[in-house]
Amino acid sequence: MRRVRATTLWPLTLALVALFLVAISGLAPVIEGIDWWFEPALVGIVVLVGAQIIRLLGAPRWVASVGAAVIWLASIVTLFAAGDSILFVIPTPASIDTISSLANAGAASINSQATPATLDIGIQFLLVVGAGLFAVLFDVVAFTGRMPAVVGVPVIGLAIVPGIFTGDIDLWSFSLCAVFYVLVLWADAGARRLARRSFGSVAAVGAAAIVVALIATLNVPGFNGASLVPSTGGVRIGGGVSPLIDLGKDLRQPGTSEAFRYSTTSQDRQYFRLLTLDQFDGTTWSSSNSDRTERNDDDTVIDIPGLGPDIATTEATTRVQIETMESPWLPVPFPSTEVSDLRGTWMWDVEGLTLSSRISSTRDQTYTATSQNIEPTPEQLAEASAGFPEDVSRFLDLPDDVPGTIRDAADQATEGDTTAYERAVDLQQYFRSGDFLYSESAPVDEGYDGDGFDVIAQFLEKKSGYCVHYASAMAIMARLEGIPARVSLGYLPGTRSGASGDEISYSVSSDDLHSWPELYFEGVGWVPFEPTPSRGEVPDYAIPESTSSTSSAAPVDPQQQNGQQSTPTPSATTPADTSVAESADDATPPATAPLLALLLLLLAAIPGTVRGVRRRLRLGRLRSGAASADVAWLEISETARDLGLSVSDAATPRQIVESLSAEVPFAPLESARLTQLLEAVERLRFAGDRVAGPPEGVSLEQATTTVLDALARSRPTGRRILATALPASVLTPSARRERTPADAH
Repeated sequence: MRRVRATTLWPLTLALVALFLVAISGLAPVIEGIDWWFEPALVGIVVLVGAQIIRLLGAPRWVASVGAAVIWLASIVTLFAAGDSILFVIPTPASIDTISSLANAGAASINSQATPATLDIGIQFLLVVGAGLFAVLFDVVAFTGRMPAVVGVPVIGLAIVPGIFTGDIDLWSFSLCAVFYVLVLWADAGARRLARRSFGSVAAVGAAAIVVALIATLNVPGFNGASLVPSTGGVRIGGGVSPLIDLGKDLRQPGTSEAFRYSTTSQDRQYFRLLTLDQFDGTTWSSSNSDRTERNDDDTVIDIPGLGPDIATTEATTRVQIETMESPWLPVPFPSTEVSDLRGTWMWDVEGLTLSSRISSTRDQTYTATSQNIEPTPEQLAEASAGFPEDVSRFLDLPDDVPGTIRDAADQATEGDTTAYERAVDLQQYFRSGDFLYSESAPVDEGYDGDGFDVIAQFLEKKSGYCVHYASAMAIMARLEGIPARVSLGYLPGTRSGASGDEISYSVSSDDLHSWPELYFEGVGWVPFEPTPSRGEVPDYAIPESTSSTSSAAPVDPQQQNGQQSTPTPSATTPADTSVAESADDATPPATAPLLALLLLLLAAIPGTVRGVRRRLRLGRLRSGAASADVAWLEISETARDLGLSVSDAATPRQIVESLSAEVPFAPLESARLTQLLEAVERLRFAGDRVAGPPEGVSLEQATTTVLDALARSRPTGRRILATALPASVLTPSARRERTPADAH
């Protein structure tokens, strides 16, 4: 890049700011809401504008880029550790510790959340850090490296980030980036003062580069509508040491994909089951792989184990279309009795009513399931006999070394209960009463993730976990209380997406992975319960009478769904936890007022800075003899305007001298210097005498400085301050500037 003056770089700076704002806006698909955008945007603007102001002060370009990095670091301290810093910007050991903690919190949050992520202070911190670094990179490449065209490389990199998690490229966002990238190239060409015909060439090159990059990006493997970092949708469940641990890992995957979609005639929201875990060895839950299996055909109908003839049921038909999920287990509503239109060989677990295959997969399957919504009444469950069939008794088995913590919790939850139904409902309510929090990250961070005795004992003490811990804990505690229990893995009902006729459509994502306990009641069969707070829905038969008006609606809170700790939905017996509310307030990103104030100060300083730099450059050129008397006269005219003196754009130099002499009490020497400058500029304009100036021994710079000092001294202090901060010559430039070709700059 040919050397240009700092004042001509403003268009390029503003174009970079616009490109920066558009580029970071492309992150919207991976973060919920819009609140996250403002602080990163503000930091980027402060960095880029601050660096340009440093250049205006005459600093070399590399110094301005270093200044941009310093501004970036100071902004981070101001926003996130102002209370631990000196003068809100200078870091201390305490502020460094705070920043380190925020970085760790952000990394943990990203690791535990799905997409789009819920904004918390950790993620906000990482966004501000990344955006500021991005802005510094812009400045280094465009100004220090003098290669503005290269900023397109990091912009393309940022534009494809959302696609890594969502599998799709937002063409609108990419197109906007392309438009503003061309604007950057245009501004760069203007700073270089290229010929007018070169602007079209530059824009064409930029547009071609964007098109090539877009075509290349769209053909990168993985950008085909599926995420490069997809949540597996259950593919790993049961593939590792513990299916429940595998489910937890899937929930914490950073990507989110649509597992499947379905339409159903059921008016109740249906859980979809993949696998039943009925065997517990004290360390993990596993499937006993029952020998009671039956091959599935379109006309195969399976009986529901244990269902009594007096229990009301409603038949539902559900059409399922698999999207990104791939698993050897088929998601079906519970309890399904018939599945048709399946490809491949699938086997029923007759006891668990699940479908699996050793040689086939759910990939691209579309099938129809017939299920029965079981609707027992609380009275029917309460009257269930205490005896069980011999093949059900094994669902009471537990190792002998049950930790005392678990036994005590079970006894505490069911104290005074006389029926199995009361114990079941109270066990569920024990977890949903408000003392427990839903969190996908806390068990991992604190080292008690899993489903074994030791883990559940710690979970009951910490009172924070996700569905795996709640399902395992309730199933173990139910067995301790003499109720056969098992754990099911599958999906929540998902999000309603539409309706047509008597069918309702839903979309189920990888974030809807879930586990829940099922308890056995003689004459009713297997009955699901929902102990996990803020997830799923409590069945009508499992709602305690005291909370029947509120507890049935246990909405899936997006914050809990993405791994954040927050309170369960309050009910009549569940007062809101004020301590949690206070902690949530503490997690709110800090105010941006200090940084916004800094930005406003920087913007307010621009006119005065521009005027000061302009004067310094002119006087320097006059001192070196590189400028003529017209430059001196231009500086005097603009200074007079800034000070509020009567200077008309239409006046000749001689008329201006007469006007100034009437308002300013010039000393004899000062008046002589003004007259000498007037004669010099008139000789230049009318006789072309470029050498003419003040008398020998007095330079143009000295004569000009003498007159400028006299003008300033004649005005009150307030007016001089106003002229310095808000110079009229910059804010309202003269329509007629007396210039010669030699003055071009």
